[in-house]
Amino acid sequence: MRKSFILLTICALAGLWSCQSRIEDETPITYASDESEVEITVAADRTPRNVPSATPDENIIDNLDILLFDSNGKFICWRATFKINGKLRTTLPVGKDYDAYFLANCRSFIGEMLPDKATEEQYRQQADWEVFRKTLVDANPQRLLQENTAFTSLPMWGMLKKQDVNDRVINYWPLLSLTRSVASVDVYVANGIDYFILKDITLFHVPDKGFLGNVPANVTDGQALEASSPADMQTGLTLESDSYNSTNRSIANKLYLYDNDTENETADKKHTRLVIGAEYKGTKGYYPVDFEDTDADKLIKIIRNKKYVFNINSADGPGYTDKETAASQPSVHINVNIIEWDMTEGQMGTSGNYYLWTEKREAVLYRKANSAVTIGMKSNILSEAITMAFKTDLNGPATNIANGIRNNRFEALFVNDADGYPAGLKITALGDYDKNSAGTNSDTIVLLSGRIRLEIQIHLYNQGQNDWELDGDISTDLGE
Repeated sequence: MRKSFILLTICALAGLWSCQSRIEDETPITYASDESEVEITVAADRTPRNVPSATPDENIIDNLDILLFDSNGKFICWRATFKINGKLRTTLPVGKDYDAYFLANCRSFIGEMLPDKATEEQYRQQADWEVFRKTLVDANPQRLLQENTAFTSLPMWGMLKKQDVNDRVINYWPLLSLTRSVASVDVYVANGIDYFILKDITLFHVPDKGFLGNVPANVTDGQALEASSPADMQTGLTLESDSYNSTNRSIANKLYLYDNDTENETADKKHTRLVIGAEYKGTKGYYPVDFEDTDADKLIKIIRNKKYVFNINSADGPGYTDKETAASQPSVHINVNIIEWDMTEGQMGTSGNYYLWTEKREAVLYRKANSAVTIGMKSNILSEAITMAFKTDLNGPATNIANGIRNNRFEALFVNDADGYPAGLKITALGDYDKNSAGTNSDTIVLLSGRIRLEIQIHLYNQGQNDWELDGDISTDLGE
């Protein structure tokens, strides 16, 4: 009997995330006279277009540690961070051209590698980051299965290169971007499919270990490019969750796994598979799904810091009668549409210890006058020290106004925090969409400070905000 199951599948690329730190304010450790304080600011992410975003739990940093390396790439020291008046700081030796590697929620793993000062001394001036990366391995990934009320914080990694620590000052380092060391798998059921009730989801062939850190060359714009697994990684784990949320009809933010870089399957190393358990018209069944790119006719590797979201659009027929049978049967063929989270659309400029970051490179406005959008910003530069200009005079000369500028078509204003630093950039259309002069419906804002130069393109579209056609359905058929 043929069993068919129609799915809409979206693979969402999880970018960077806000860090709702649990690190409490504390008194910093007394440090030597040849050390200075360094203040760290962590980048925040935003919700993507129509893909479920990270939950606050996924964003929490319980602890943040720094592994510091000199200009030759050799290990100097391990330091924890602490909070003073809400600011994240640490103390580091005075010096230049340091490479700093950051690990969040990984302190116990570092402690196993460096249990005492004598062991740390053995690595000093001897080991490079690659030694630490290969040693810092999570061999108990099932600990990240979110079965209890208390969320187990996810491991994260990031780095800043060529940083200085100057004497007798607080050193403000550029914005730090952290990426999760694991991927997430979520399943959602579309509204209106009342005859299909999600019950549980199971991942088969899950990696039994994974790297906590990453290879710097494998990260572009905050996103890992390729999967990377320890050489002795095997895929013998199975992870299951039945934590169904009836409000949004999902099982989400429960299953996390490390990279699966399998190309050619062996007895001990297989491609990860998803089996969806659900009641179809009152009968429980199981539906196997591969992470597959049907256009390229190949399976997709599981890559850290991606959120794989499966949206079930419709169902036509019961699944297999038991989970184990389903796991070995032909899967749904998936044509994956990758959507990047907004943080990867952002941009950041640095000059020495100063940085300027915007969450987007484009401002989208809709048809009518007074349509407005606010783009998030972070900086340790006061707004009054940032020059704002229009790139051309296409829409007339620019006029300086309080906190911003305007021309004949658009207005741009800094939204400042209580201390005068930019928290956002509000851009407003001063007139309706011009059907007779299409060129006047766009412009470019330039932000300048020292050697930092960022551009934000403005687009005024001849449509309402809710007129967009986003991401067409991808229908797939589950074979026998």
